[in-house]
Amino acid sequence: MDKRRGSATQSFVNLVAMVWVILLVVKLFPIYYDHYAIQSSLQHVAAEVNKDKLALAAVKESARKRFEVNNVSPTLADQLKFVKNEGEPYLVLDYEIREHLFLNISLLLTFHLDYEISYDGEVKATP
Repeated sequence: MDKRRGSATQSFVNLVAMVWVILLVVKLFPIYYDHYAIQSSLQHVAAEVNKDKLALAAVKESARKRFEVNNVSPTLADQLKFVKNEGEPYLVLDYEIREHLFLNISLLLTFHLDYEISYDGEVKATP
């Protein structure tokens, strides 16, 4: 009995799996890189809110400037909200990104960031 029987099929399946993983990494890395840039920008914005007690319009403008510096879409700043949860104010950003993979297959990634505003200079991110 030949032990190499079926090895061409297994090699093809391995190749397809490797191409699929590489495609996912190439498509998802920039999205998550931008997400971490957005997260960093919002931490700085939340610290400014804590320190200066800024209004929502000023917060959006500050976020827009930081997003432009980090080469992230500045239109995300328009989705910033102040939300009160159990009496504590939060700076909240909910957004989603659709990424085309191939043919008619796309990925939908949703992100939720919120930072507690404590007005004592401390920024608390909630999971």
